[in-house]
Amino acid sequence: MLQISKTASDLNVPENLVKVMLKIDKKLNAFKVPHAIIGGIAVGGYSKPRTTKDIDFLISTKDIDKIKNIFPQNSPLLMEDRVGITTIVDGIDVDFICHEPEEIFLLEGMTEYHGVNIPGKTKLLYLKLTSE
Repeated sequence: MLQISKTASDLNVPENLVKVMLKIDKKLNAFKVPHAIIGGIAVGGYSKPRTTKDIDFLISTKDIDKIKNIFPQNSPLLMEDRVGITTIVDGIDVDFICHEPEEIFLLEGMTEYHGVNIPGKTKLLYLKLTSE
């Protein structure tokens, strides 16, 4: 597994964002919910610093009810092509975006970033192109 060891300051990501990301990652692991970081934080793991204000997690549609139980204060994610929920954790907006069963490949062959998994560049591009 490729490891990316940039720090929050290297990525222009606030430290509190990283703390919340790690907190949620730990919780999802405890509940055995396969997941990955996507969105601005994941892109920042591969490229120049990128300012982002939220955290995006990729999960399976089969795990959405688990997520709703773990984070009961949630609302539907307003995306045209993807199902998900949004919530706030320690003042940070957190989105849980679902992949379809046939997209399980998105959670395979991860890169480690800050101790959590992010998809490869091609998979991040695929997600961007298939989500609105």
